[in-house]
Amino acid sequence: MNKNAIIFDMDGVLLNSIACHEKAFADVLKKHGIKASLHYDAIAGKTTEEAFQSLLTANHVPFTEDLIETMSMEKRLLAQTGITKDSLDPELVPVLTKLSERFVLALGTGGSRQSTARFLELSGVRHLFRSVVCSSDVQRGKPAPDIFLRNAQEMGIAPAHCTVIEDSEAGLRAAITAGMQVIFRIGTLPQCPTGIRALSSISRLTDLFTVFSL
Repeated sequence: MNKNAIIFDMDGVLLNSIACHEKAFADVLKKHGIKASLHYDAIAGKTTEEAFQSLLTANHVPFTEDLIETMSMEKRLLAQTGITKDSLDPELVPVLTKLSERFVLALGTGGSRQSTARFLELSGVRHLFRSVVCSSDVQRGKPAPDIFLRNAQEMGIAPAHCTVIEDSEAGLRAAITAGMQVIFRIGTLPQCPTGIRALSSISRLTDLFTVFSL
């Protein structure tokens, strides 16, 4: 099962930020007087713009591009202020350090450039990633494969030799569409979505040592 590269999603995999993002979405909706049923697992992995579009469409709320852009900017600012060192997975540094001894590592996130930079600053793990790709680096966010294909291109490794660690259905489908294998991180969803064949499901990062026989 040894792969040449491992690509990590950020939110919900390396960063315990789901509650922070969910609250930021709810606060922005409330600020604009929009009553919408918010189920974070349905929008997890998508760009902020796509998430708001999905939320408003599902709740039959009319919107304009300007409204989506304004709400997205407000949500990003709220989420960034809510992310602290306490949001980092406590196993993050030792697990990435050990894996980097045998694999090329990359970060492929649907998060914004600002939130990605915030994560890298807090964690101090930028040097462990050969490639870092966020939503603003590509034309299409997850579930399109663009982010992970950009990772593979920057690493110089074929998609078939990449394994992606993901917690969202959008991210899992993006990786599979890119021709990569996937490992499901339990958390945002209680179990791997129906129809997705994952190499394994993990509840904590150190489980990867068992998956990769380390």
